[in-house]
Amino acid sequence: MPDLVLEQTKSVKKRVWEVDFIRGVLVLLMAFDHFFYDWQDIVPMFFFPSSSLPLREMVDFASWYWALDLRKITRYVLLALFFAISGICTNFSRSNLKRGLILVTLGLGVGCLTYLYTYLNHTVEFIANLGFPDIWIPCNLFICYGLSILFYDLVKYLYFRFFKDLRSFSYIILILALIFIGLGIAFGGAFSYTHNVVKYSPSQFLLYLFGVYRPSIFNLEYWPLFPYVGYVFFGAYIGMRFYPDKKSLIFKDESSKVLKRTRLVTFFGRHSLWFYLLHQLVLLPVVLFVAYLLSLA
Repeated sequence: MPDLVLEQTKSVKKRVWEVDFIRGVLVLLMAFDHFFYDWQDIVPMFFFPSSSLPLREMVDFASWYWALDLRKITRYVLLALFFAISGICTNFSRSNLKRGLILVTLGLGVGCLTYLYTYLNHTVEFIANLGFPDIWIPCNLFICYGLSILFYDLVKYLYFRFFKDLRSFSYIILILALIFIGLGIAFGGAFSYTHNVVKYSPSQFLLYLFGVYRPSIFNLEYWPLFPYVGYVFFGAYIGMRFYPDKKSLIFKDESSKVLKRTRLVTFFGRHSLWFYLLHQLVLLPVVLFVAYLLSLA
């Protein structure tokens, strides 16, 4: 699952290899996870798995994979790593304010579009008959990450209006990170699909946004601020402590063979926002086409 850096430097040499590489690996793992989600939830909407043994076995395997406790635990670890990497990138951005505002605007757009679809799914018979589930995603990744960046930028602005010590600031960010992560663990909504689930009420939206309660109508794409804002702050601390010069800690030689061999992965890492937005447009048709072929077997 992905960092959403919107500003790309023109020179690849100015990028931090390990940040792009880890980001690339994470979005590829996200696509791998979504591949099995499509088989488990989307394929049965179009095909009858019982009509074909190969198709049924593939759907059953996807369901088995999706239910694995190891997958669920790994998912939360990788999400924490993703947001931490995103936090590191706050030290590389020319304008966190601009980037945060763009992300929040994009997130509001996603929320509005998915709400419109959900509304039509309940009011238009043709759309309702398609059988697709509601997909309203108001607390989406873009809003969560965008607000995290804006909050970090606000804390940074307020601190440096009165103080100048960067080391003390980094410790403050670390303390806040631990507090926010602790609140996320205490609320528990980000770590469980069933913990603190309540019926949706517009008057409690801020409680949903912060992760105090998880509305029953929200799907898997639920990103409350706690604990994820804490991971972003922790990443920002790592960036200040280990990347003050904004240079790779691993490769000093730009001609390294490893850099060339990992170019595709780092490409996905550099463009992880677009990968996150568009990967299902490629992945889902491929899955459905393969499912169609298996249904003929």
